[in-house]
Amino acid sequence: MRRCFCSGANFVGITALGAALSMSVVSERLAAVGRTLTTGQLSLVDRALAHCSLPLYVRLVSEEVCRWSSYQPPSETVLQQTVDDIINTLFDRLELYHGKVTIGRVKV
Repeated sequence: MRRCFCSGANFVGITALGAALSMSVVSERLAAVGRTLTTGQLSLVDRALAHCSLPLYVRLVSEEVCRWSSYQPPSETVLQQTVDDIINTLFDRLELYHGKVTIGRVKV
């Protein structure tokens, strides 16, 4: 994206939040929508946030885990490890509902 713009002054570096703050953000989001996670699901989220705690990733994780149910098997509660992968997973889900023609061109 930097190649598209002349000046590097137009960019601000985004730093990682850290695992503890990221988990706090996800917990607050879950509380705001009245959801909780099982111990296994919390462990999965904790491992994912230890791997990547960029703000966009944390936001996408919080949205993803809000969709989970406690009775879902572990195979259905998977978190991708990178921002690109979690966005592609989101697009895959949108493609199921809205069709390949609508969503297919926006995949990363």
